[in-house]
Amino acid sequence: MKNLLFAALVYLLASSGPADAAPVIAAFQAVAAFVGTLGVVGSALLQLAIGSAMSMIAKSKLRKAQGQNSGIQTEVTLTGGTNSESFILGYYGTAGTWVCPPLSRGDRLKVLTYVIDLAGMPGHSLEDVFVNGEKLKLDGKIKHGKTVTSKPDSFKGLVTVTYFDGSQTKAPVMMQRNYGTDPDFPWTAEMVGRGRCYVIVEFTHDAKVFSGLPRMRFGLRGLPLLDPRVGEVMQFDNLALLAYSVLRGFEFPDGTRWGGEASLADLPLSVWSAAMNEADRLIATKDENEEPQFRGGFEIKIAETEPAEVLERFMDACTGDLAEEGGTWYVRMGAPQVPSAFLTDDDLIVDAPMSLTPFAGLADSMNSLTLKYPNPAIAWEVSEAERILRPELEAQHEGRRLSEDLSLSACPFPLQVQRVGKAYIEDAQRDVLHSFTLPPDFAHLSPLSVVSWTSEHNQYDGKHFSIEKKVIHPHDLLASVEVREVDPADHSWSTDDELPVPDGVTQLTPPVLFILNGVRVAPVDILDSDGNPRRAAIEVSQIPIVEGIEWRVFDFAGTRIADGVAMDVGDTFLITQGILPGHTYFVSLRVADEVNVDWSAWYEVNTNDVRLGPDDLSEEVWQYVDGVAVSALNDFNGNMTYALEKLAQVDLENRVSGFLETARIEGEVNEKTEALSSEMDGVRADLVQNYITAAMQDSALAMLRTSLTAEIDGVSASLSTSYYTIAQVNSAISAARTSLRSEIAGVSATLNADYYTIAQTNSAISAATTSVTSTLDNLTTTVNQVQSSVDGVKGTYGVQVNNNGVVTGFGLVSELINGSVSTTFTVQADRFVVASSSGGGAVSPFLISGGKVYIRDAVIRNASISSAKIKALAVDTLHIKGKAVDTRQIAENAATTFYEATGGTGYKRIQIRNIHDEPITLIIQVLYDCQDDSGSAARFAGVKIYKEQTAGGKNNLLSSVGDGSTGDGEVAAADGTEVVTTTINPGITRYISVYPEGRVVRRCDMIIFQRQR
Repeated sequence: MKNLLFAALVYLLASSGPADAAPVIAAFQAVAAFVGTLGVVGSALLQLAIGSAMSMIAKSKLRKAQGQNSGIQTEVTLTGGTNSESFILGYYGTAGTWVCPPLSRGDRLKVLTYVIDLAGMPGHSLEDVFVNGEKLKLDGKIKHGKTVTSKPDSFKGLVTVTYFDGSQTKAPVMMQRNYGTDPDFPWTAEMVGRGRCYVIVEFTHDAKVFSGLPRMRFGLRGLPLLDPRVGEVMQFDNLALLAYSVLRGFEFPDGTRWGGEASLADLPLSVWSAAMNEADRLIATKDENEEPQFRGGFEIKIAETEPAEVLERFMDACTGDLAEEGGTWYVRMGAPQVPSAFLTDDDLIVDAPMSLTPFAGLADSMNSLTLKYPNPAIAWEVSEAERILRPELEAQHEGRRLSEDLSLSACPFPLQVQRVGKAYIEDAQRDVLHSFTLPPDFAHLSPLSVVSWTSEHNQYDGKHFSIEKKVIHPHDLLASVEVREVDPADHSWSTDDELPVPDGVTQLTPPVLFILNGVRVAPVDILDSDGNPRRAAIEVSQIPIVEGIEWRVFDFAGTRIADGVAMDVGDTFLITQGILPGHTYFVSLRVADEVNVDWSAWYEVNTNDVRLGPDDLSEEVWQYVDGVAVSALNDFNGNMTYALEKLAQVDLENRVSGFLETARIEGEVNEKTEALSSEMDGVRADLVQNYITAAMQDSALAMLRTSLTAEIDGVSASLSTSYYTIAQVNSAISAARTSLRSEIAGVSATLNADYYTIAQTNSAISAATTSVTSTLDNLTTTVNQVQSSVDGVKGTYGVQVNNNGVVTGFGLVSELINGSVSTTFTVQADRFVVASSSGGGAVSPFLISGGKVYIRDAVIRNASISSAKIKALAVDTLHIKGKAVDTRQIAENAATTFYEATGGTGYKRIQIRNIHDEPITLIIQVLYDCQDDSGSAARFAGVKIYKEQTAGGKNNLLSSVGDGSTGDGEVAAADGTEVVTTTINPGITRYISVYPEGRVVRRCDMIIFQRQR
């Protein structure tokens, strides 16, 4: 129908002249008669009211009154049934939606994990990340599936970002590894997030950096869009292209749509390409760069955001407008187009109504404008651009400042905001409005097109007007139009118009951070009451007056050993946590509970080699050993009791009785009893056997009981067996019980054996117990044996003997606890003997009796002995602390002198002179730890020992020990102990020297024992 009318218009317009209205009108009568038959819908195609003639700012104000806001979603929300699916068009910011609540992991749960959904469609690009309003500086570009870390000067490198762009096909390994067994939100292999864009952000806790849960914002490049000019799909922020895509509409994987359903024919490529090119037109900036003229973006919430609202926001961001005529959409963007027609007064239908509005009233005027927009520079918070003031316009408006506020919520580009603001205020000064009627040969003019009007009556010489409203009358096809004055100069821009762009954040001079300097960090020994060294520690002294010190300790490999806070320390405090003797540590300090402080430089310290001494194994140690033994024993006895009580709780007799009672009413029960009995003169023997089967709709039972008894004059013997099988919908039970008892005059002997298995939907138990008991008067001994397996996670085997209240036994327990299997073997006995057969008799290499351990032979790699009584001692290497041996207590001609050169990492040298009449023997022990990094040449790490005639002469090499590399990146490393011997003749002086080699020397100590022959 639309095509028919259009063809009629073309035909009639082609057959008449532009000034000959009467013949044309007459010729339209046939068409008008046809139109009258179209009804309401058909007439509506011609009644095209495309808008109203008002300024661009007035239209924006109208849209503002309909409920626009000025910024992005500012708070992250949690996914749920009421959340709208969302995606980004162009370039825009979002807080996203939490996929799950914040999670924590690691040592003391120091790592906080956010999983935030950013868009429900694939292909978005994550450009910027903001934490607590500050843009994150990352050590690499954000790419799909790659984890990048914040730089040291950005949250101290404590933030990592891992982004997924919707192309993922597997769940993130990091989430499965870290939270696969989380009790509240386990991350499984099915949690892929196919087609969704989401980000994993992790924070390592530091109270100085994060005072609470971090707040997040993200800047994204939105969906890839089709550019009809070139036929390519890419990410764009061109406002005309964004509006074009909204009118075309978006289809989602579930078949739903959002946006319009305009076809390609509904969006004339010539019109829209021109608008897209206008949006892409480069504008020079003061910094000698260029930027596209009209860009934008928006976050679309499918269930909440109306497409018309998005289009209006896009038009606000570019002083643009949209109009639809007969299903065809037209767009105007930026400066008005060149005229599509040229009018004179002769073209107007003079007998039709006309009107003129030469100027607007003060209420509809504007000479000052404030613009707000989402600012990516300040984490997408709303910024207010510098107010546009025009004093010359205020003078024209009787000295009044007529201010307006406008929100450009789809324009996150501050210079574009300035350009649009200038155009708005200039355009608002165009007050001239006309309405008149044109002949049918002007009906082809599209909405928003520009006409040039030369009017002698109005004194216009080619003045430009935009068609803001058009109505085609069906009866005569005349076109009534409302036009508004426009001027391309209103949209002109130069770098002289550009104003400075504030970053939105008040620039404060950063405070000077206080760093502890001049502090002394040194090794120290912790002494006992007798002044003997007992532990190695690190002493921090020369501390200024502060409330407390926060400290951290790393080892040579860079591993964090310990950290903590020392309050009210005064001038000195000790660090003992995690400190080992004879190690190299690095210590850093800072003032505690202050904000403008930072860590000090690293202090290197080598702790003293203070080993465990005779008094270190205190009574508390043995109490601990005893406690472990008691705990293991209690656990063993508890498991034995648990297994016995578990069977007792089964109460099969009552369960069977209740089952049969119900089955007799609701099902079927079959019973059979066989009995034999013999009796003569008080002597009796009985045999009874019962068979029972029962069935109901959802359960079944089978049972067999056998009982044998024999009795004569108070002497009795009995044997009973019971077998049960019960099957129900959610459980299955099999059980067997055997009981034997013999009794005579208060003396009894019993044997009970129970076997029980049960399988339920969430539990499985298999158990077997055997109990044998003998009783004589008041004396009773019981032997219990238990085997049980519970729920696939706990197994017990034990034997327990209770002899009149004194218990002995052994047992094994294996249990799965927190993903790890724990096993225990416990023995409870006064004496524990390990014996082996040797020749004709037993030999015991190991015996425990009376709280003492007897060992025939032992090989011990490392032993700490508080006190030793040694009958004979053979020692390969003897380490004796300096001055710990009093030579006055050593027999003559034994070890007479002890030398040591320890501490530090440089070379060691000891001068020794033989003042005796016979040669002396030196036992030289060197302890070393060296390393060397290899380049292209070979390297060596180790020590060389010399007996020098002169100090430093390096003659007479006694030993060279270490590790060599072949180069090419191999590292040479050596540590250990080297022992050599040498002699010095009477009256001779020699220098015993050891030289460490290697770039890194952690230890080089020398001890010498002098012994006469």
